[in-house]
Order: sequence, then structure tokens, then C-alpha cells
Amino acid sequence: MDPSCRIDVEKVAQQGCALLRELGAQATCIKTAGLPLVLGRLVQDPKFPTVTIYNHLDVQPADAEEWRSPPFKLVRDGDRWLGRGTTDDKGPALAALFGARLALQDGVPSTSSSSGNRGGNGQSKFRGGASQTGKADKPLRTDSIVVSDSLWPQAGRPASRTVCAAWWDSVCACKPATRSALGTTGGAARNPLGELCALINDCYDARTGRVKIPGFYHDVRRLGAAERRGLSRAGFSRRHFQLAHGLSSVRFPTTRICAKRS
Repeated sequence: MDPSCRIDVEKVAQQGCALLRELGAQATCIKTAGLPLVLGRLVQDPKFPTVTIYNHLDVQPADAEEWRSPPFKLVRDGDRWLGRGTTDDKGPALAALFGARLALQDGVPSTSSSSGNRGGNGQSKFRGGASQTGKADKPLRTDSIVVSDSLWPQAGRPASRTVCAAWWDSVCACKPATRSALGTTGGAARNPLGELCALINDCYDARTGRVKIPGFYHDVRRLGAAERRGLSRAGFSRRHFQLAHGLSSVRFPTTRICAKRS
């Protein structure tokens, strides 16, 4: 995070709380050792299962010269709103929030908990009810998580990931005790960068995208026929996906496989 933007970070957290309260939710801005965490709750019955909708409120920097409109000013262009963060992650966050409110209005037996933070990469951590505050507070306990920080198949087709694949809680740090010249490492002297690349290769196949950690896929359920039909109706296109994100190529040859793996 740009240190000069800390005041803006606090402002957007407070605005998030205000919006949640405006929609009838209970909302709290939780202070942490880093940046604030916004927690909102739409409660129908405390006894019902809780669905946590996760999203983030931060945005990446923007080069104004690459934009046709001011990146940090919301601009309307026909039926579109342009601005940094409208797709990642403000739009998906609002779609999930309105969906949660509609579900409760229709009597779906659940309690919705919406959480988001404004961190450097938008990631907040939940481990058995614990948050960045380091406390296992009861309001943070949940039965399931929906991640609304995800790609939409096309305009007008909101999408959310209904499972969270994995949370990585460990970081491998390779720090030499002394500075060594480039020509010294790689033989008898171990190269930290090479060691890290070897670790990544043991965990992940860069050619196929498959995770190689034993047991990683044991609890992953295969898509059923109805889900495959739903993916097809969503309008995902391999070509559109490639063009929209400025990719020179994609890993998989067909739209069907791209949709399953994206």
C-alpha cells in the first residue's frame, strides 16, 4: 500500500460500513495491526447456518496515460461505469451483497456475513473464526465461504466462487547469511532462487496448472451435468477471455476446458 493513501484506506472502510448499514446490515470496522477489516452481517435467525461472502475493497495502482477516462473518478459510459476497481472488486462485491439481501428477503434460511478489507493485496484470513485481529471472535465464525473476488463470464453475468481452494499459511524465505557473487552460487553454494523454484515445481505443474501436493484434490467434487450446462449458459468464451485480459495465448485449447479451469 502507498503510505500516502492510508487516510483514503480508512475512508473507504467507513464508507463500506455506511453502505452496509444503509442496506439494513449490522456493520463494524475492525482495527487490526495492519489495515481495517469491514464486517457486515444480515441476520435472519442466529440459529441458521452462516454464509460468509468475502471480497476486498482495495485497488491496484493505475497509469492515467493508459486510460481513456480518469481512473480514480467514476465515469458513466452508456450502461457501463468506468473506474479503477469497478470490476475488481467493487462490482462483484455489490452483486454479492444485493444477492444476499434478496436471499434473506425471500426467506432463504441463512445468515449472511460480508467481510472485506483494504490491504495491500486484498486478502484477509479466516482460520476457525480467527481474523486479522488474532481473536476467535464468535461473530467471525462461519459455516461456508463464497469468494466474490472472481471473474465474470461476460457483462451482465455475475459470478462467484463457492469454495475457497486453499489458504497458504506458510512462507518460504531463502535468505543467505552473507552476500555472494552471482558466479559463486549454483554449484557447491546453494542458490536461494533455485531452491525456491524447485519448491514451487514440487507443488505445482506450470504446464498443466495442476497442483502436485498429495491429497490436494481428494475432497474436490467433479462437476455434475447440471453444472456443466450452467457453465455453458453463462456465456464464457475462450476468445473473449483472452482478448479482455490482453493475453497472447491461453493454456487450454477449448472454451469448455477454459471455463472449468478459470
